[in-house]
Amino acid sequence: MTTSLLRGKGVTASVFFLALSVALIVFLVRQITLLDFTMVFMGIDIGFFRNMLGSLGELITSFLPNTLGSFGTMEAGWAAGYVLCGVSKADAITTGFIMHGIILLAGSVMAACGVAYLLAARGWERRRQEA
Repeated sequence: MTTSLLRGKGVTASVFFLALSVALIVFLVRQITLLDFTMVFMGIDIGFFRNMLGSLGELITSFLPNTLGSFGTMEAGWAAGYVLCGVSKADAITTGFIMHGIILLAGSVMAACGVAYLLAARGWERRRQEA
Protein backbone atom coordinates (compact mmCIF):
# COMPACT_ATOMS: atom_id res chain seq x y z
CA MET A 1 0.00 0.00 0.00
CA THR A 2 2.72 2.47 0.93
CA THR A 3 4.79 1.72 -2.15
CA SER A 4 1.82 2.35 -4.44
CA LEU A 5 1.19 5.70 -2.74
CA LEU A 6 4.82 6.72 -3.10
CA ARG A 7 5.43 5.29 -6.56
CA GLY A 8 3.94 8.30 -8.30
CA LYS A 9 5.82 10.73 -6.12
CA GLY A 10 9.23 9.43 -7.21
CA VAL A 11 12.08 11.66 -6.18
CA THR A 12 10.02 13.63 -3.65
CA ALA A 13 9.34 10.59 -1.48
CA SER A 14 12.91 9.35 -1.57
CA VAL A 15 14.28 12.81 -0.73
CA PHE A 16 11.78 13.07 2.13
CA PHE A 17 12.81 9.73 3.63
CA LEU A 18 16.49 10.52 3.17
CA ALA A 19 16.05 13.89 4.91
CA LEU A 20 14.03 12.24 7.69
CA SER A 21 16.73 9.61 8.21
CA VAL A 22 19.52 12.18 8.31
CA ALA A 23 17.55 14.38 10.72
CA LEU A 24 16.92 11.42 13.02
CA ILE A 25 20.59 10.43 13.06
CA VAL A 26 21.70 14.02 13.71
CA PHE A 27 19.13 14.36 16.51
CA LEU A 28 20.23 11.13 18.20
CA VAL A 29 23.94 11.94 17.96
CA ARG A 30 23.29 15.42 19.34
CA GLN A 31 21.22 14.10 22.24
CA ILE A 32 23.75 11.43 23.18
CA THR A 33 26.63 13.89 22.90
CA LEU A 34 24.74 16.39 25.07
CA LEU A 35 24.18 13.68 27.69
CA ASP A 36 27.85 12.73 27.61
CA PHE A 37 29.07 16.32 27.96
CA THR A 38 26.59 16.97 30.77
CA MET A 39 27.69 13.90 32.71
CA VAL A 40 31.37 14.84 32.28
CA PHE A 41 30.56 18.39 33.43
CA MET A 42 28.93 16.90 36.55
CA GLY A 43 32.15 15.01 37.27
CA ILE A 44 31.08 11.56 36.10
CA ASP A 45 33.22 10.41 33.19
CA ILE A 46 32.33 6.81 32.36
CA GLY A 47 33.03 7.07 28.64
CA PHE A 48 30.79 7.85 25.70
CA PHE A 49 29.47 4.34 25.03
CA ARG A 50 28.80 3.49 28.69
CA ASN A 51 27.04 6.83 28.97
CA MET A 52 24.93 5.94 25.95
CA LEU A 53 24.11 2.57 27.51
CA GLY A 54 23.23 4.18 30.86
CA SER A 55 20.87 6.68 29.27
CA LEU A 56 18.96 3.81 27.64
CA GLY A 57 17.43 3.14 31.06
CA GLU A 58 15.69 6.51 30.86
CA LEU A 59 14.59 5.85 27.30
CA ILE A 60 13.07 2.48 28.20
CA THR A 61 11.12 3.86 31.16
CA SER A 62 9.74 6.68 29.00
CA PHE A 63 7.35 4.09 27.55
CA LEU A 64 5.77 3.54 30.99
CA PRO A 65 2.69 5.48 32.05
CA ASN A 66 3.83 8.88 33.32
CA THR A 67 2.79 11.42 35.87
CA LEU A 68 2.77 15.13 35.09
CA GLY A 69 6.23 15.95 33.78
CA SER A 70 7.39 12.30 34.04
CA PHE A 71 8.63 12.83 37.58
CA GLY A 72 9.73 9.53 39.07
CA THR A 73 9.79 7.26 36.04
CA MET A 74 12.49 9.21 34.21
CA GLU A 75 14.73 9.38 37.27
CA ALA A 76 14.19 5.71 38.11
CA GLY A 77 15.17 4.57 34.63
CA TRP A 78 18.11 6.96 34.56
CA ALA A 79 19.38 5.77 37.94
CA ALA A 80 18.94 2.10 37.05
CA GLY A 81 20.82 2.50 33.77
CA TYR A 82 23.72 4.35 35.33
CA VAL A 83 23.99 2.09 38.38
CA LEU A 84 24.35 -0.82 35.95
CA CYS A 85 27.18 1.14 34.27
CA GLY A 86 29.06 1.52 37.55
CA VAL A 87 27.95 4.95 38.78
CA SER A 88 27.16 5.20 42.50
CA LYS A 89 23.47 5.14 43.41
CA ALA A 90 23.54 8.66 44.91
CA ASP A 91 25.27 10.13 41.85
CA ALA A 92 22.89 8.35 39.47
CA ILE A 93 19.80 9.69 41.25
CA THR A 94 21.24 13.20 41.54
CA THR A 95 22.22 13.37 37.88
CA GLY A 96 18.78 12.02 36.94
CA PHE A 97 17.08 14.95 38.67
CA ILE A 98 19.56 17.43 37.17
CA MET A 99 19.01 16.06 33.65
CA HIS A 100 15.25 16.14 34.16
CA GLY A 101 15.53 19.78 35.13
CA ILE A 102 17.58 20.50 32.02
CA ILE A 103 15.02 18.71 29.84
CA LEU A 104 12.11 20.61 31.41
CA LEU A 105 13.97 23.92 31.07
CA ALA A 106 14.71 23.30 27.39
CA GLY A 107 11.08 22.35 26.77
CA SER A 108 9.87 25.47 28.57
CA VAL A 109 12.14 27.70 26.49
CA MET A 110 10.89 26.10 23.27
CA ALA A 111 7.26 26.46 24.42
CA ALA A 112 7.81 30.13 25.31
CA CYS A 113 9.29 30.75 21.85
CA GLY A 114 6.26 29.08 20.27
CA VAL A 115 3.80 31.14 22.33
CA ALA A 116 5.69 34.34 21.50
CA TYR A 117 5.55 33.49 17.80
CA LEU A 118 1.83 32.72 17.91
CA LEU A 119 1.07 35.97 19.74
CA ALA A 120 3.17 37.93 17.26
CA ALA A 121 1.47 36.20 14.33
CA ARG A 122 -1.95 37.03 15.78
CA GLY A 123 -0.92 40.69 16.06
CA TRP A 124 0.40 40.74 12.51
CA GLU A 125 -2.82 39.20 11.25
CA ARG A 126 -4.96 41.76 13.10
CA ARG A 127 -2.91 44.65 11.71
CA ARG A 128 -3.16 43.20 8.21
CA GLN A 129 -6.96 42.88 8.49
CA GLU A 130 -7.33 46.44 9.84
CA ALA A 131 -5.33 47.90 6.96
